[in-house]
Amino acid sequence: MYTKEKKLPALPLNRDQMPLTASHSQSSTSHNNGILMWLEEDNMNLRKEVEKLRRMVVEQDTKIKVLQEQKSGLSQQLDQQRQQAARLFRSIRSAVEAYRNSNPDFTQESRPSEEIREGFSNSDDEWP
Repeated sequence: MYTKEKKLPALPLNRDQMPLTASHSQSSTSHNNGILMWLEEDNMNLRKEVEKLRRMVVEQDTKIKVLQEQKSGLSQQLDQQRQQAARLFRSIRSAVEAYRNSNPDFTQESRPSEEIREGFSNSDDEWP
């Protein structure tokens, strides 16, 4: 079966082709005002979000600075502890050498293990 389609009236392609009536103008203005209010509200929400993000960035920057200062302090402490450890090992090495030199009965069996001797034979300025 074949049915004829009803043709709809042609819609205007742009505003210039639309008939301007008082009710249409008021409706359009009301619509535009609604859009404007929505955009202003959206803009305000975006500004709040941007401000919130700015505060977060400042907080993160502050945390980064604090952590960098802590890292610097810890690095200094580590350097001091390394220096103390090096002095301690030098002192122990000197004591062991003094013991070896003063004890003629010092035999191979009574000597420190190879690992300990290697630790004592490192440079004075480095961690053994």
